[in-house]
Formats: sequence, structure tokens, C-alpha cells
Amino acid sequence: MWLQRLVDGMKDTVCAIIKQAQRDVYNQELETFIFSHPAQISLLGIQFMWTADTQAALANAKTDKGIMSKNMKKMDAVLKEMVTITVKTSLSKNHRTNLETCITVRVGG
Repeated sequence: MWLQRLVDGMKDTVCAIIKQAQRDVYNQELETFIFSHPAQISLLGIQFMWTADTQAALANAKTDKGIMSKNMKKMDAVLKEMVTITVKTSLSKNHRTNLETCITVRVGG
């Protein structure tokens, strides 16, 4: 019984962190967002943003012929911004690993 409460509490905490990351990815600078969370959470936030923006673009593609191109440019800009951050000499080893993980998954995904 206590173990189930512990598992349920952990699930609730993870869900709350993911929901907050989903909001943060739109409300924070990308660098701040990535370095405020573990790589897994940063990846989820970026994926949520990509999914939401792509779904919105697809929903409006019939009336806005250029929206898919705009969406792709936005996602390219996110990747370019992440790459630009990698040249900063002030990055800690953890920040660099977190950022490189996001880039690797983003490029491979």
C-alpha cells in the first residue's frame, strides 16, 4: 500500500514537471528553458512545441498555403539557436551535455 502511494506520488510529480515544461518552452528563452531542466524534460518540451505548432499549421494549411514553410523555418531556427549556444565558452559540462543531447535527438528525430 505505501509503495503504491509512493509510485502514485512519483507519477504525479513527473506529470506536473512535464506540464510545467510544456508551458515554459513557450514562455522562456530557449537557452534558459534547456538549462532549467534535465535533458529528458527539455526534449519533451521542445517536442511538445514542435507537435503543437505542426498540428496548428496542418489545421490551417488549407487557408494559409505558406504556413507549413513558416513552421519548418521556426523549427530550423530553434535548432540553429541550440547550435549557436554550443560555442559559448561559459557552458558547464552538464549544460553542454544537456544541449548536445537536445541537438542530437532533434537532428535524428
